[in-house]
Amino acid sequence: MPPGYEDYDILINNGSTDGWSKVVDLLTEPGDYILIEEHTFPPAQALWAPKGCKAAPIALDALGIIPADLERVLSNWSTDHPGVNQPHL
Repeated sequence: MPPGYEDYDILINNGSTDGWSKVVDLLTEPGDYILIEEHTFPPAQALWAPKGCKAAPIALDALGIIPADLERVLSNWSTDHPGVNQPHL
């Protein structure tokens, strides 16, 4: 529930799973692909998998996602997933 005023920038939630649940509900449709870290927390997956969303894993190193792998996945998207929109989350 948003605060009782209109110029807010932050919404507080009950934890990371609650926040992720709100993001998934707001920004995805059934069948969407979601960019994820290749090693993803299972409860995070449990929020989008039943909705019919699919994973597009991105390789990690000690600093997080590897930008070159993200670029590779997105630049090859239309070849690897013909007719499927690129992930937007």
